[in-house]
Amino acid sequence: MKTKTMFVIGAVICGWGAFLVYHGMDALPTWLVWTMGPLCWYLGGVVMLAAAWKFFTRIKKTAVKPARFVAATQIPAPEPRIPIELLLLQIENHVRLEQAAAQSFIDFPNPAVLHRKTTSPLVN
Repeated sequence: MKTKTMFVIGAVICGWGAFLVYHGMDALPTWLVWTMGPLCWYLGGVVMLAAAWKFFTRIKKTAVKPARFVAATQIPAPEPRIPIELLLLQIENHVRLEQAAAQSFIDFPNPAVLHRKTTSPLVN
């Protein structure tokens, strides 16, 4: 249902409830006026809130491109590989630096040593 239509229906229901409560006392039984009037206000309010919710949360539809089996652009070339010997050398150097830092802390425990920047290139 369209948002404007929902809002108009909710306003009509609220108006009918107001008519029942404020002007329906003469023509209708009291129990009907005091049950149906507030019920109409409630239902009209719910319908108008639903229309407002639908209006303010609508999603703009964008054109979805069909899936392709072949990539539209070329796959980038892989980065040159690092030789395993160089990688192992960097890891060994990092381990050596960490062990030296741990040994210096054991020899001279100091809180300032714990917060010192590392010289290792393998920092997270």
